[in-house]
Amino acid sequence: MSRDHRPSSDSPRARASAAPHAAKRLKLVPPDPIDLTDSSPCGPRLDRSQADVWAKCASVQLRAHKPRGHVTLAIKLPAPQKPTRRRVTCHPITQAMRNTYRNGATETVGDGACSIAVHVAVAQLGIHFETRAIEGDGFDFFFRDRALAASDYDLFVGTAVIEVSGIDRETPSNSIAARARQKAAQARSRHDFRVAYAIIVEFATPQALVVSA
Repeated sequence: MSRDHRPSSDSPRARASAAPHAAKRLKLVPPDPIDLTDSSPCGPRLDRSQADVWAKCASVQLRAHKPRGHVTLAIKLPAPQKPTRRRVTCHPITQAMRNTYRNGATETVGDGACSIAVHVAVAQLGIHFETRAIEGDGFDFFFRDRALAASDYDLFVGTAVIEVSGIDRETPSNSIAARARQKAAQARSRHDFRVAYAIIVEFATPQALVVSA
């Protein structure tokens, strides 16, 4: 009687021989890029012209620090999520844009940070842009998780508030971590919502830090 000397599929030898082939089949798929030319993450409740201004400010800021090549944003998220990196698609920069949105200007940095923060919140936190907050609320945006919302009329259920801040270039006296602590405390002290985040965007690296408030 002949014997089949092939190892069984669940034997250690079979698993060892199959491992290299399995490794070859597995390919890491990079996350989708953050496309600043796409205003859809801002949802229907934000005027498209406003979203476009924010995106152009972000593009001017990013390209001022990296005029050529790919721009990759490093993103640090609240635990247990792991840090990630996403390529950023910027608007083509024209001289008219540089003249309108001055690199390093407070307004350009702040508006550019809003654009990137909205994209990061939608892509990484799984929440959707709802509306801008009223000045003086202590935060910038309302976001909504439709899966958690008991009712579209109950604003406090399934809603997150987000405070955004931008830094042109991090320095020892103006670090992204210190700014995050400040903005998280601000959002935490001024809201009655269950979920709040602070998102700090620094353009020179570039990087975005997301912290739970």
